[in-house]
Amino acid sequence: MTDRRPQFFEELLIEIKDNGPSCSYVRAVHDYLKGTDATFASFDHLNACRCLMRLCVKDEACASEVFESDEICEYLRQGLREREDVVRCKNTLYVMINAMQCATKFVKTHIVEVIVMDPHFKDLPRTVPAVRPVLAKLIALSMRSAEFVNKQRDYEAEGRCLHLVNSYDFVQHFFGALLLWTREWTLEEEDEARADVECIFERVVDAEYFPTMFRNLHEKQEANARRKEVLLREYLFKDFGGDATACFAKVEKMVPVLFCDAQSTLLHFLGRLSVKARRFDGKTVNDKHPYVLPESVMAFLLDTTREAAKACKKYAKNDDAGFAERNVLRECLFTLRSISEIESTPHVPDTVGFLAGTGLARLLVGMIIALDPPSGSRQSMKAKGPAKAEEIPKFPIDDQAFGGQNFVRDNFPTVKPYNGYRVDIIATLANASHRRPRVCEDVRKLGGVAVVLSHTRGEEGDDGAMDGCEEEPFLREWALWGTRNLCEADDVIRKEIEVLAPEKILEAEELMKRGLRAELNPETGKPRVVSIEKSSKVEMETVSALGGGPMATRRTKKVRHVETQKNEDDRKEVRAEEEEFQIPKNWKVAEL
Repeated sequence: MTDRRPQFFEELLIEIKDNGPSCSYVRAVHDYLKGTDATFASFDHLNACRCLMRLCVKDEACASEVFESDEICEYLRQGLREREDVVRCKNTLYVMINAMQCATKFVKTHIVEVIVMDPHFKDLPRTVPAVRPVLAKLIALSMRSAEFVNKQRDYEAEGRCLHLVNSYDFVQHFFGALLLWTREWTLEEEDEARADVECIFERVVDAEYFPTMFRNLHEKQEANARRKEVLLREYLFKDFGGDATACFAKVEKMVPVLFCDAQSTLLHFLGRLSVKARRFDGKTVNDKHPYVLPESVMAFLLDTTREAAKACKKYAKNDDAGFAERNVLRECLFTLRSISEIESTPHVPDTVGFLAGTGLARLLVGMIIALDPPSGSRQSMKAKGPAKAEEIPKFPIDDQAFGGQNFVRDNFPTVKPYNGYRVDIIATLANASHRRPRVCEDVRKLGGVAVVLSHTRGEEGDDGAMDGCEEEPFLREWALWGTRNLCEADDVIRKEIEVLAPEKILEAEELMKRGLRAELNPETGKPRVVSIEKSSKVEMETVSALGGGPMATRRTKKVRHVETQKNEDDRKEVRAEEEEFQIPKNWKVAEL
């Protein structure tokens, strides 16, 4: 008969410490738990977990036998359900962690299916916050692939990953809570859990299950998927023998894409993962994933960017609504921009080149061309009254070049969804154009050259901007970088810019205050600055309204001094001025 004494586990723990792990000790634990109520008060849960932890450390046979016992598995499940006993819950998780590091791959799969997929397990991140770092380590180990060690695919590890990601409840409750927890990490939690959390999502990305996890994070995704299935079956029966791809496209348009807050955090981890040095150093075309991210994930990223932009179009006028959509769009563009920055110079294999082949230029040019021109291209200064410049109309859109009627108008917002939206687009487009003739050609055909060029006069912090966003840091600099790259890689673009000439000079308030005005030289076609003649009554009234004074010519009128009386040498210098005003060398061209 098995010993039922309360001190049984205490004595067994001493023996395990002295003699090391053995399958006979596993059977002793099994026999003790069999037919015993493991919940009564006198049960030594602490030493029981310590015994199991010792048995599962670096011993494949013992670890495998522990989880092949139904009694031990039930005892561990019961320990995870006792949420008030945090110590017992944490010790139970450590038993599983030790087993995950040495047990066979089939036993690891058994642990996931029997214990991790237990209905109570998915709620642990929310109900027992203290065990979140331990949970992250356990799930990271369960997804660990042998590919990381010997470059061979571990189908069992991928199967465990798919099993977790395919469960709507597990993704929403477990991974959703884990993602939201990462936003409020303490320094201690971040040091302990960051590597494990990043490892989880890296395994999901490499196994190409990222799109599935992203969709399943939304609470209505299960109902959405069922609706798609019903509609698709209906369309296929109606059009039997027809194009299944066309039917699927119709269904996708009928069922909207859903976004939630946790998805933006998942995309943020994707952006951080894409800039890891190991993701692009030493890559060859013969690798399973030659690019920074798998091809399917990058294609999904472009589609999600377009869908998020389309969703933001509906919420452009309401700051409270569309919060999740704006965050998802921001993180999508952040990821694309990060990839373009680490691979600014093309090489083989070229991640940006792959993105360009799947429609990156079409997406970015469409997004930027849907907006109004930047405020700096409408007026050189924030002038008011008579000197205020005329409004420039929106950018022309070539629907035929974009491959669809109203593609830009239907898919992209006309108002910036968030601060820095223009910069994210222009920066990504500028980096992608660097020494990539194919991207430059796509930009030219889509009419994006003039759009990029116009942003070289964009102003930062335009308080009077129509879209209400106040900050566009380094917009001019990124646009200049993009213009430089476009001209370097495409001779046609360079010639188009070389032949550009000013058609009209807009009045500038600063010049008018000084009694000057800008005009086109009829002989050379270049702009020049001349003084305002007193004979022009309208211009003089405008100058007076602005608080400025006239600039007299050399031969006709005397100079009226508004400031303090100057000496005679200054008077002679003023009289010696030429009839046509000469631009001082210290003036910047941008001020004209």
